[in-house]
Amino acid sequence: MERGAPMSYELRLPYRAVRLTVSGSNRERKRLVMSETHPPRRTGQSIGAVLAGIAAGVVLSLGTDSALRAAGIFAPLGQQPPMSDSLFLLATAYRIVYGIVGSYIIARLAPDRPMLHALVGGGIGFAVSIVGAVATWNHEPPLGPHWYSLALAVTALRLVGRQAPPDAEWSVALFVRNDCEDPL
Repeated sequence: MERGAPMSYELRLPYRAVRLTVSGSNRERKRLVMSETHPPRRTGQSIGAVLAGIAAGVVLSLGTDSALRAAGIFAPLGQQPPMSDSLFLLATAYRIVYGIVGSYIIARLAPDRPMLHALVGGGIGFAVSIVGAVATWNHEPPLGPHWYSLALAVTALRLVGRQAPPDAEWSVALFVRNDCEDPL
């Protein structure tokens, strides 16, 4: 490069470009903001994505509960004792899977920041599970073992990573699109 010729550096950040020009021997620096745009807020689409994922998890869980009751595997509602621990473990297992499916739906439908949307859905599930655990803790007759209520609350907040693997377009376990600059 020729001595004294202006050099130009460009720093690309999400939603803005900044150009730094260094010219001449006195190394005068100029900062010029080329463009600064913010993506439009899509609050309705964000709320819809979270509600769709939660609804999917609830519908799948209640549908599976009803199907297992109809098949005679689960006890009818209100029967005492309610069910064995192994059946509550089965219910916990498919609720975990349905929670992951719901979080995936939330992340897929989110207009931006899919991981944040999935975490909001998990936070709502956690809050509802805590309220349910508190409401049923000392219920007479018991509605199930205490560990089941706690397991639902703990599994509502699924751990999610900050980035998807570099070779994956979508990661089911991490719920983060690869093309996002800042997932949060």
